[in-house]
Amino acid sequence: YAFMRRFNFVHVGVPPLTTDDGVRTSLLDPDGTDNYATAWLADDESPRPILADVYPVVAVLWQRINEHRVIGPSIVYDIMRYLGSYDDAGGSRKDALTSAVVSLVYPQLEGMRPEQQKQLIRSLTDQNVATENGPVTLDLDKSLLQQKAAD
Repeated sequence: YAFMRRFNFVHVGVPPLTTDDGVRTSLLDPDGTDNYATAWLADDESPRPILADVYPVVAVLWQRINEHRVIGPSIVYDIMRYLGSYDDAGGSRKDALTSAVVSLVYPQLEGMRPEQQKQLIRSLTDQNVATENGPVTLDLDKSLLQQKAAD
């Protein structure tokens, strides 16, 4: 809280992340119109390849996290940038996504009850999640997620 007293924070609300068809991937589609991805790419086109490749997975990840703890689009943007950097270093997508969650999402879970954290971690490895674009599987290292959460 000391940090929060020293700085101003601007609240950016989160739009609905699901529709009747499932998880709303269109919010992160780099070829869409008037969404987060197009706003990010207006400033810098370099993340386009990674966005095009992983936006459905990251949209599902965002929705799963927000069922337990609301995170905004800035953390999602950081996840995308993290994945791009990991690709540049030659790492696997599974390792990159797992590392991004541990590095960028876990600090946001401060104060959650242990049972809520366990439910969230279980949801981060869901298979065949319904989305606007068809089913998506979250391919994260469940054992590493659990180990880092226990730390």
